Amino acid sequence: MNLKNKHLCFNSYFFLNRCNQIICDFSDKLYTYFPKTVSENKYTTEHDGIFFVKKQNVENYLQQYKAVQLRDSKKTPINERYKDNAKNFGESKGLTFERVLIYPTVPMLKWLKDNNSTLTDTSRSKFYVAITRARYSLGIVVDNNEQSFIEGITYFE
Repeated sequence: MNLKNKHLCFNSYFFLNRCNQIICDFSDKLYTYFPKTVSENKYTTEHDGIFFVKKQNVENYLQQYKAVQLRDSKKTPINERYKDNAKNFGESKGLTFERVLIYPTVPMLKWLKDNNSTLTDTSRSKFYVAITRARYSLGIVVDNNEQSFIEGITYFE
């Protein structure tokens, strides 16, 4: 359903307890026509924010931060050493994790580089669910040769 065309009345802000403000601001980019999200999660940790994690660094990231792996479907390969800590996007709906590592689809990666690129409503909502499962930090798996600069996202080394 394309909510942009619906006549809905919203307050000017949406309050969320789960994610920190960095993650809320990032997820808001998926639905720019909705009110901005204000995080009520004021806790900070040693690893907060959004990170690109190159495939060669996934094992280190999972070992260091114990992130839950989220993927679109079981067909998407994950780090098998941490398979007990993996879920599909849909399975994660309603859950909260300290840290999340997302294996994005190709359209999601394209959207990260250009927020005007097309994402189907289903992909957009799945990506939103995956992003907003994280309380403190969000890792996004990218190819080893990825060099994109995206404001607000740093590379995990």
